[in-house]
Amino acid sequence: MAHDRSAEADLDTLAATAGSEATVASTPGASGTDQTIASSPPASAPGEARGADYTSLVTVDPAHYVVGAELARGGMGRILTARDRRVGRTVAIKELLRASPSTRARFEREARITARLQHPSIVNLLEAGAWPGGEPFYAMKLVKGDALDQVIAGCTTLPQRLALLPALIAAVDALAYAHSERVIHRDLKPGNVLVGSFGEVVVIDWGLAKDLRDASGEPDVDVSPRRDDAPDATVVGSIMGTPAYMPPEQAAGEPVDERADVYALGAMLFHALAGRPPYAARGIEELLARVIAGPSPSLAEAAPGAPPDLVTVVDKAMAHAAAARYPSARELADDLKKFQTGQLVGAHRYSVGALIRRWVRRHRAPVAVGAIAAVGLAITATVLIARVVDERERAQANQARAEELMDFMLFDLRDKLTPVGRLELLEGVAEKATGYYDEAGDGGTDADLRRHAASLQVLGDVLRARGDGTGALAQYRGALALHGRRGDGADVDEDRANSRIKIGNVLLDQGDGAGAIAELEAAQRLLEVVGAPRARAIVASMLGNALMHHGDTDAAIAQLRAAVALAEAERARAPSEREIAHELCDFQMTLGHTLTMKGENGEAMEELQRALATCQPIVDADPRNAAWGETLAKVHGQLAMAFYRRDDARAAVEQHRLALAIRTRISEADPRAVDAEHLVYDSQSSVAIALARAGEPTEALAVYRVAIDGLDRLTRRDPSQMVWRRDLMIARSMAAEVSAGLGDLDGAVAAARDAAGTAQALLDADAGNPLRHRDSMSAVEMVGDLLSMAGKHAEALEAHATALGHARAALASDQGNRRVQREVGVLEQRIAGDLWELGRRDEALVTYRASLATAEAVLAEAPDDPALQRDVAVAHNMIGSSLVALGDPAGARAAYLADLVITERLAAKNPDALHLADLAENLESLAGVHDELRERVEADEVRTRAREVLAQQLVLDPEDADAKARLERVDAAMRR
Repeated sequence: MAHDRSAEADLDTLAATAGSEATVASTPGASGTDQTIASSPPASAPGEARGADYTSLVTVDPAHYVVGAELARGGMGRILTARDRRVGRTVAIKELLRASPSTRARFEREARITARLQHPSIVNLLEAGAWPGGEPFYAMKLVKGDALDQVIAGCTTLPQRLALLPALIAAVDALAYAHSERVIHRDLKPGNVLVGSFGEVVVIDWGLAKDLRDASGEPDVDVSPRRDDAPDATVVGSIMGTPAYMPPEQAAGEPVDERADVYALGAMLFHALAGRPPYAARGIEELLARVIAGPSPSLAEAAPGAPPDLVTVVDKAMAHAAAARYPSARELADDLKKFQTGQLVGAHRYSVGALIRRWVRRHRAPVAVGAIAAVGLAITATVLIARVVDERERAQANQARAEELMDFMLFDLRDKLTPVGRLELLEGVAEKATGYYDEAGDGGTDADLRRHAASLQVLGDVLRARGDGTGALAQYRGALALHGRRGDGADVDEDRANSRIKIGNVLLDQGDGAGAIAELEAAQRLLEVVGAPRARAIVASMLGNALMHHGDTDAAIAQLRAAVALAEAERARAPSEREIAHELCDFQMTLGHTLTMKGENGEAMEELQRALATCQPIVDADPRNAAWGETLAKVHGQLAMAFYRRDDARAAVEQHRLALAIRTRISEADPRAVDAEHLVYDSQSSVAIALARAGEPTEALAVYRVAIDGLDRLTRRDPSQMVWRRDLMIARSMAAEVSAGLGDLDGAVAAARDAAGTAQALLDADAGNPLRHRDSMSAVEMVGDLLSMAGKHAEALEAHATALGHARAALASDQGNRRVQREVGVLEQRIAGDLWELGRRDEALVTYRASLATAEAVLAEAPDDPALQRDVAVAHNMIGSSLVALGDPAGARAAYLADLVITERLAAKNPDALHLADLAENLESLAGVHDELRERVEADEVRTRAREVLAQQLVLDPEDADAKARLERVDAAMRR
């Protein structure tokens, strides 16, 4: 809706504007009909020194703007929408209707001050000038939103009004910046603060602003007539400002400084919390008298439920005496932020007993602690624990409350901070608690041992989030040792299992797969004794993940199926519990991923679609939950992998971009969390891979470079993090492939060798891990492929043979892994190609036939998998081409016919560019063999079919150069 107010000061309320633009450029500044004006570009202002700022506004050609609807009009000016034709953006134009020397001077001063204040929460001035008739104007960003007073009016409860605090803090921050520039606003009120739909907050209407460094600037008293008798209207007369929000000195017409704005900001806070302005009166004269006489109104009386600390802040901001207020908006902003984050407000005094009661009472409140409140609890907890522990205030009167507070911080609050990715805020709490218990020695109750262990685990969690796996491992092992000193019981077993889980996860991060599996199996045994189906499901999933990374895919799938079954039973018992749904989604996603790795693509896609259907609703319900968001990102990533197996790279790009958007949002919420940062780089690499496979190598390489830089920084920070090093290896290897596609073979080979070196270092550190062999296989294979492209076939043969050795080593302990089995066949083809180029053609043919046998063996295990079918077809084609070159056209014909059976079926089922190209290539090759065998009728029949397939290809992509060239060859052969 448009803001239609009569007061000139409210003209800048540009939020929520609408109206169609005019189709012609109007003459701004004139009333009456619109008309098109064409004039020459503005000339430089005469008489200005070279390089000096202009002292007067420069004439601007009105044809630059297409002016639309009028948004607001006052006694002296109006606001119009317009489109700036030079850059094609919509703006708002403010101009005078009736210019006098004083109003023009004020208008120009407003424009210059507004232009100088470069802050995201201050309206952005884009251009200031004068129309050809001399009327001044300025163009500014068109801000869309609602005035803060309207937003406040829509809040019917104190909690709703408290939720406006972030918007108010943004406004205070804007004024803090202005005060740092020695500029004061002098007309702050809710009507001059706009709140947008996406969190934007903009302070507008700087028409009464004053530069305190300019002695010749706007005076604090004006003699212009008043225009409105409403208490919330701007008054320009003997005083300037809005009476309901101005301080006593401004109401009395005395000189003012930053503290006048502080008072007005306090009055806005008062209005927001109480739901009404600080003062009520029948008219301006009565209101001014009340403001001047004092005392300032009491927020505690106007809003009885307002938090005492916040009441203290408002009282100080609205102190009747200017000397008692905050000296500028910066100090007010500091205290507001301390309140928002739960820190101790400087304007308020607390006793230790009050602190304990304060936080214990908040812990017991029926309203759930949200993300902002949880952050505040954590920060204040550091101060509170310090006073409770360091000062040893353990008297009987406080002991019970102190222990309850400690439990809250180390257990409940940890659980609240984990989903929002802010666990590091508990570091101070954990350090204080750990220090206290360490000093206490071996004594203490079972409860003390549990708290001590919990403090170590929190420290471990913080260190792991920072990437310090070694430090985290020491803390977790210390916690396990403390649990070992406790008595027997189900709760003790659960705590021991939890410690072992944490140890196992760090070991997995560091590449110690065997150690991780041992710890998780120990945790599983503990929980089987206790029962705890949810905990058992979580451990089964973690164990499945560890087994998969360690190369035992079959055992991993068995564990993951057990996890899904346990979670489905729990969800059936409590269908409304979102955390159970999150756990089920995680298990389904991990199972789907493992099935993809195993080569069971159809079942994998079904499981991943179930995971998406489980997870999306809970993320939609709480998009700030970092843990849920990360799980959803993983689901999208795994769906992308499944789409790759279906040869649908475009769908994979979209899935990876969805995952990147989620992870970027999570990381931006906490830039210090290195785990979240790592995941952003991981998603960037995934997007780059998808772009490359979708035929966009230049964009892919640019994304890779960003990801590689970030991963390199992380691995230098903590080289023990195997996961980060592996991701860096993969990113470098794939970037090398893209570079090669763009023609930089030398750079690509160098990058691929670096990636292979990283893979070998990972293998050396964990030689018994099949995953490390697979990584080395892939990295060294890339080196061989690039050397082949560079024509260095002897070196390529050596690299490919080394990669094949890694593949067979991986299969020795994971024989059912189809992914690695496929790679064996691919590497056999690579080696055959190298042998062929080196002139060892008989050896090459034997190796090609070995690759066919490998591909057929893998296909026999999953006969419906299109990717495996294509592997067999490619192997037949390779053999056919070899036999043609060796002078055996009959043998080649048999190979090509076997290829044709498969490619025809694949193209009929999925007539995309890949399968049609395969089929066209096969048909052209088969026709050539028929020619050699003098089977002209058969050759023509095959070429006719080839023309039909090529026509299909060109419908999909009329610019397909390969299809055009192949069609020309087919036509030429048919004319002979």
